[in-house]
Amino acid sequence: LDSTSLSEEENILLINDEDKERVQKIISNLSEDKKTILWLRTVEEYSNNEIATILKLPVGTVRSRFHYIIEEIKKKLKKDEPS
Repeated sequence: LDSTSLSEEENILLINDEDKERVQKIISNLSEDKKTILWLRTVEEYSNNEIATILKLPVGTVRSRFHYIIEEIKKKLKKDEPS
């Protein structure tokens, strides 16, 4: 997977093994709604339009929620960084 072809939000998913466990823990604590959007976008690789159709949400809502999910993960990763 080439990181230059990914958006900034999707780049967070390219993590080293050291951080993998931390990210998995953060994701496991997300709400089911957030996990669903994250899964559909990053694992299933659905577009925002496809996710909007699946979840019966406006596409702007899907974009916004995905952005804030990634920001939440990044914030928690920074907060939990080992000293």
